Amino acid sequence: FITEGESRRFMKLISDLELSLWHPILDDTDVVWASQEKMVQKRGGNLCAPVPKGQIGVCGYINDVSRERLEKTMAEYKTVCQDFPRAGVGIDPHCHDVGLEHPGTTGVCKKKEEGAAEAAAQEAAAPSGAALS
Repeated sequence: FITEGESRRFMKLISDLELSLWHPILDDTDVVWASQEKMVQKRGGNLCAPVPKGQIGVCGYINDVSRERLEKTMAEYKTVCQDFPRAGVGIDPHCHDVGLEHPGTTGVCKKKEEGAAEAAAQEAAAPSGAALS
């Protein structure tokens, strides 16, 4: 890994460019974990997450991260991001700017919305006062 000073220097550059260090979707650890599981599956059983190793410009890889460790590290990272302008959120942080759909329209978030819409439709269709099973 790189030193804390090098990490802060790199994060400051990202923040100064008004790019995001943090996005609210990262608070949903279920979504982050599901994404990690998909990456591991796609990469033959290894996470293969690239990280700076020893110095900026040299790359190493993390091959396995438990859910507990992921959640702990994400919480620590969010705390670090709070020291930056806008708590690490960039100016106009839109996923579509980098070719991605909004997190609320895909994957887990979309399934949650669809489930809520389906439940509301069932409730509306039920006779007044009838209990849903």
